[in-house]
Amino acid sequence: RLGETSSEPMDLWLKYSGGDFHFTFAPPEVAKPTKAPDMVVTVDVELLDLYTGVEVNVTYTRQEVCGKCHGTGAEHKHDVIPCHHCHGSGFRCSTVEKHAEPLGAFWQRLNTTCTACEGTGKVVNSSCPFCGGHKVVLNSITKQVSIPAGAGETFTLPLNMEGDQFPGLTPGNVLVTLRVNNHPSFTRDKNDIHYTANITLFEALLGFEMNITHMDNRTVLLRHDAVSTPGFSKTVPNEGMPVLGGGGSYGDLIVFFDIEFPKKLDEEEKELLSAVLDEEEIKNIENMILKRNIKEVVERFSGPIGHAMRHPNGVETFNMANVVDISSEVPYHGVLTEWELYATSPGEVWMQVWRPAPLGADFPDHCYSLMGESRIVVDKAGLTKSPLKRENYIMCEPGDVLGWRLDSGDAVLGFEPAGDGHVRITKSPSLPAELGRTEHFPFSIVRTYPFSAKVVSVVLLFEEQGCSGERVEVMDQSMDFCSLRFLTGGEVNDRVQSILLPPALRVELWKDCGGGGDVSHAVENRASPSNLCADLEGGFSHVRLTRHG
Repeated sequence: RLGETSSEPMDLWLKYSGGDFHFTFAPPEVAKPTKAPDMVVTVDVELLDLYTGVEVNVTYTRQEVCGKCHGTGAEHKHDVIPCHHCHGSGFRCSTVEKHAEPLGAFWQRLNTTCTACEGTGKVVNSSCPFCGGHKVVLNSITKQVSIPAGAGETFTLPLNMEGDQFPGLTPGNVLVTLRVNNHPSFTRDKNDIHYTANITLFEALLGFEMNITHMDNRTVLLRHDAVSTPGFSKTVPNEGMPVLGGGGSYGDLIVFFDIEFPKKLDEEEKELLSAVLDEEEIKNIENMILKRNIKEVVERFSGPIGHAMRHPNGVETFNMANVVDISSEVPYHGVLTEWELYATSPGEVWMQVWRPAPLGADFPDHCYSLMGESRIVVDKAGLTKSPLKRENYIMCEPGDVLGWRLDSGDAVLGFEPAGDGHVRITKSPSLPAELGRTEHFPFSIVRTYPFSAKVVSVVLLFEEQGCSGERVEVMDQSMDFCSLRFLTGGEVNDRVQSILLPPALRVELWKDCGGGGDVSHAVENRASPSNLCADLEGGFSHVRLTRHG
């Protein structure tokens, strides 16, 4: 007879099979690893080592197959038995009954990896006493490796099959990488070497001859018979770094010259210069000297406080803790305007300023009060700069220290377990700490964290009222400032209209240099943690700055 037809392809099968539908599903096999993962070991080397080539010892800890149980994890061979849960198959079958139209009832069977034996089909009845059943042990290994001349920070030296071991897998490799320490005199730019030499103003104008001691103690002679302008450099061929794989070729030595300008030209120096320069050129040099002096003072009192920005090896484990770095002490009154840090991972960190608690008060040793903090959100690992808005500037005093707090568990700041850093740590149940709150930091450890802060010394004189406009930064401890100029180089004369003053300072403004004549106006700020902006009477250009004891 003719076969029956149906619009549903499963109808006939279900009709003649009694309405039940069975199928078994096994997940596809996942390729198992055949080799243990590689490890990276970083070695610290000097620039001289890369100039000459060097043999170094590389010490690292690797995982090795247990020599007692030979990787079985059992005390004896007969202690390795078939898994009772999967009967030695390494898989466990589970059955699920489901109902769906038009199929009716059906059963789904899934084969999954047995969790009791981790898919091996075997379990250990009695663990190896040497490795504790882990099948592997840790061992410290030292290998001597050769770093060729000309290698750089991107150089990688593989030690094949010298890494971690695991039963049944090929040992992994060790990848030796380099981290080059800073040289006190030379820096590297690919195959070239940079060096900065100081010359006097007269050498810059009349020419010079000098000897440079190279990294390998050879002497390199430099001659220059023409005028040297700021930014001038001289290239010495084939005195740079060896070219790796370059058949004995070398890069260049590039010497940059920093002209040492005198603080002021006296009459004798002007007379010497008049032999080669006219009056207008000498006047231009005097203006240049003035601008450089202003720039040097500003840079000296607004440079970063903290540590160098470089990738750290250590990963932070502290959490819900306040940390102060007592090696990052603020040396002068100022405002903190920017944070910079080298993050090891994305996350959130509160960067802080702490002030030592008064001695003799009801506090134990190593207590600090929180004076300000900034929330820094890091999007990715690497260098992060976080300039603060003006309203979020933090006022600092001499003796304040920088610190931070981690509340989220993110290991944002890594560390070096050595160096010039010295931190103290406390744990606090209060989140976050309130400004002015005093905490005890009882725990001390030597660690160097890659962070810094820009703190600008501030006694600021402004051309306009309301603390806006051009400014002069007065930064010495106690002296008179005559012929005062704004940062742009213009003379102050009687243009000062307002002053911004940090705590513990007194500023007197005079009409005459040296404090002679009448005192015009005195502004002081003894203890307030906030700024004091005062309107002045005007007409005064000489300043005396003193600090309260």
